[in-house]
Amino acid sequence: MMMTPFSFYDEFSCECHDCPSQCRPLFEFLINDNGYECLALYNIKSDWTRKALIPLTMVCTYLWGISTVNMDSRLQNLLGPFLFTFSWSSTIIISMVSLFVYIPDTSMKISFVVLSIGYVVSVIIFLANIDENIFTFLFSTTNWKQTLGEELWDVALHSSHKWGIPELIGDHDANHGAHVAFYRTCDLPWKKIKEWLRSKKDDFLESPPVWMTPRWFDDLPVEVKRDIWTGEGELERLINKVKEVCPEVRVNSN
Repeated sequence: MMMTPFSFYDEFSCECHDCPSQCRPLFEFLINDNGYECLALYNIKSDWTRKALIPLTMVCTYLWGISTVNMDSRLQNLLGPFLFTFSWSSTIIISMVSLFVYIPDTSMKISFVVLSIGYVVSVIIFLANIDENIFTFLFSTTNWKQTLGEELWDVALHSSHKWGIPELIGDHDANHGAHVAFYRTCDLPWKKIKEWLRSKKDDFLESPPVWMTPRWFDDLPVEVKRDIWTGEGELERLINKVKEVCPEVRVNSN
């Protein structure tokens, strides 16, 4: 088959672009420290669904990684800063080197040089004007589990809106409850959750919050429920009280 000036470049570029995406699952595994579960989507709570979707998730992440660089992927529940920087920088470097080395046309090389300089200057200007430590912005290895437990646990606005009740926005208990309801068990800070539940046990029994439903208790591991509600019938009394309150809340909201 006849070799065109771009044939070798196309083959080289495709092989090299594969490398960052092939390394990504390994980095995700090491950074997130959650075993194979870190390779699944962060908000799928069902164990079987999560396991079944891991291959699909990895393929989609692979295709996404080699086709686009999206700033949203810096979020710790997606790629995180380090993996984002690794994917972005490796793709840019491989592309630039490939273009400069394997394209014979001098005028095209000059055009690529000008575009590359403009791109680098834009990146420098952006990094110089962000209100964040540049090293942390680019290379932080803080994972999603650490972010939930050490940062977002104390940010009441993070998940309190997930209940769909305007009055709960900014409520710390609603935020904590939403973390339990909407995120994976392996990512949650269970030590803090236990401390929170112990401190609120009597208050919840006396007056259950509007976000608390009988279904919410299903998201608590058995051992956690056993550690918190140690008295005979304590948990059953709380769930029965919640069942009594739930219909009242629905009537009042209508």
